[in-house]
Amino acid sequence: MFSSSRRAKHALALPAALAAGLLAFGSSTCFATFIGLGQAATYVLFDVSNSQWQMNNSVVTGPMAGGPGTTYNWSGSGGPYTGPMYYQTGGAVPPVNNLGGTPKPTVIATDLTQAVLDARAAAASAASLTANLTIPGNQITGNGSVTGNGGENVIDLTQVNMSNGAFTINGTANDMFIFRVSGNFTVGNSSIRVTGGVTPDHVLWYFPNTSTIKSPNGAWDGTILALNSPIQFDNTPSGLGLVHGAIIASDDVNNNQNWVFSVVSGFDIDHRPFTPVPEPSALVLAGLGASLLYCARRRNR
Repeated sequence: MFSSSRRAKHALALPAALAAGLLAFGSSTCFATFIGLGQAATYVLFDVSNSQWQMNNSVVTGPMAGGPGTTYNWSGSGGPYTGPMYYQTGGAVPPVNNLGGTPKPTVIATDLTQAVLDARAAAASAASLTANLTIPGNQITGNGSVTGNGGENVIDLTQVNMSNGAFTINGTANDMFIFRVSGNFTVGNSSIRVTGGVTPDHVLWYFPNTSTIKSPNGAWDGTILALNSPIQFDNTPSGLGLVHGAIIASDDVNNNQNWVFSVVSGFDIDHRPFTPVPEPSALVLAGLGASLLYCARRRNR
């Protein structure tokens, strides 16, 4: 019979070999880059930095944040704005009392440095991905659909320019869609919705350039990540339903233009932050790690 020390060595040998084999396999196999928003995913509206934020007569469900350099031009009716509203310690205090409706968000000063870094890291990861799915014409201009491949779907688009149309994103619960839009984004009197099991928190709209992003009388699913672009959203018609997702934007390029972060005139959004599905390889490694830890504990005993 084996001694207890030899049994422990044999118990450790199989998980270690499996881990080594998986790492060797991963080194020769192309796995997608894991994109996570980190602390930036905490907020339904996140003005990362340097913008003037306009807001009135809207309904915002979830916490909001204004990063360093953000200024505010808030007024009007609407609401509720469930909040709370975080702002960078030492920065401009959001004028929540200028908003209509109840409740008004509670104002909380905090350090948003990590959330800002996480947003920028997510943008860098999204930019590094290789496209693996296409839409005819590389643009969304009206009625249509796209169907996922059962995993990570990276789609390059030159523009989204919709008027009186409906576009659907078809996928399962294991699908994740990353739309990388090089041009402008307009969803006018139109909708972009998920179907088939995929949920809004598995959809990311990433804008690497300075694009104009607006949705007059439209609605869409997913998180918008646009660190160099103006945001102009207004009026979400009841017939289209509200926006399910989040908006993460910045004004590092445009240098504090008053139209950069505009959420006005009946815009309605609830918080469905982007939460990517972990890679299967990451799940296996996590399982192996747990196995190794268990065996090590047995050995110590």
